[in-house]
Amino acid sequence: MQVKKIGKRAASLLLVAVMLVSSWVFTQPDAYANQTDYKYSVKVFVDFTKSEGLSNKSYVDLSWEGGSERLFSATNNKSYGDQTYTRELSGFPTGISANKVMYGWFGNGAWTITLYVYNYNTGAYDSLCSFSQNVTGNGNHYGSASVPNDKKPYAASIAGISGDDSITLAPAGGTVSSTSAYAPGPVRDQYGYNINGAAATLSSNNAGGTWFSGNVLYANENCNSADNYNVVLTATYGSVTCTKNVAVNVFDYLVTFADWNGTELKAAQTVDYNGTATPPANPSRAYDATNHYTFNGWDTSYTNITTGVQSKTITATYTTTAHGSWVYSDNGSDANHNKKCGGCDYTTTPGHDYTTTTFTFADDGKSATASRTCQTAGCRHEQTQTITLGNGITSAVTTNETCTTVGTTTYTATSPFGDGATATKAVNDRPALNHSWGGWGPHSATEH
Repeated sequence: MQVKKIGKRAASLLLVAVMLVSSWVFTQPDAYANQTDYKYSVKVFVDFTKSEGLSNKSYVDLSWEGGSERLFSATNNKSYGDQTYTRELSGFPTGISANKVMYGWFGNGAWTITLYVYNYNTGAYDSLCSFSQNVTGNGNHYGSASVPNDKKPYAASIAGISGDDSITLAPAGGTVSSTSAYAPGPVRDQYGYNINGAAATLSSNNAGGTWFSGNVLYANENCNSADNYNVVLTATYGSVTCTKNVAVNVFDYLVTFADWNGTELKAAQTVDYNGTATPPANPSRAYDATNHYTFNGWDTSYTNITTGVQSKTITATYTTTAHGSWVYSDNGSDANHNKKCGGCDYTTTPGHDYTTTTFTFADDGKSATASRTCQTAGCRHEQTQTITLGNGITSAVTTNETCTTVGTTTYTATSPFGDGATATKAVNDRPALNHSWGGWGPHSATEH
């Protein structure tokens, strides 16, 4: 793996007081905390025959690309054996050096200084570099060691992108995951520390018509497949690559059958790719005042479905026929008759088309029956009404009676139906006066 240097010594670092202790215990925080400051341990082992330990002029520096950091200065320490100093610094050193390590006035000895860094992955310290000296006699001694390249931090892992996942693709397509569940986490080095400012890029293999944008996995409505498919999410930072497999389970098609007006005829059903939906019984459409309708099949094939959007509605179609071939019938009403379409049960009740009123008089002319008949074939409804003298019939003397002849009355009937029809009947119903000749002489009141 390519080694990538990260972090430089800050322009200025506050020196942290360091205590010389005989042993040091570090409590590890939560795994993969957002830790960016490196934790170091420097162990100084002094082994002199008759040593007074480290001089109060001794000090140890951590070296950086831009300078050095005084890790500690020893007090006039008289202790022997393994001594540990700890610090926490925001960066990674290039090496360590010791200056003026002095031994006592008698005998020979040796000293070793080792630099460690805490490893979050293992919960232990890893050795970075070390140097030792065997010394004789009095004097100041110096030493240094560099951190080898393979110990310097490099991007080693990307949090959040690992393991497998499974998602069910909604039949209508669209967003598979509306959360940032697939956002890559921090980029970490081999010691488990977050690399400041490092951001991984995330992509997918766009399997099955999916695509990845803004840490959200999307699926097009047309991403149909005969089988489920696997999306591989890849997070990349430098030479580090992490992958996550997302199994996308496909409801291939969600099919709904609907009537011409959108009314659902059968509950939605899932249909496999290249499968066939089960339609409802053939629907019917009610006639209206203008047309009647005959079912004519479906607007889209429901067999061997392999194309189109995943959520599909199949709609009933109808042949439209204008009403006609009317059949008329008498419904007993004087106002109207029935009119039924010959191709369906649509019925309307238009008004009768009557003939002109005719009259049938009684012999005396003082009453009559007025009647009229609907002219529409198939109806022939007859409307009648009796009228009488003074109630639809008027009379007038048209010929006066004489001594020997009868007089005539003419009776006139007027239609009670409002069509203005009239008829007359003349009846000789005025008897003769029947006067007789009484001879010449004075006239009586009854003689001429």
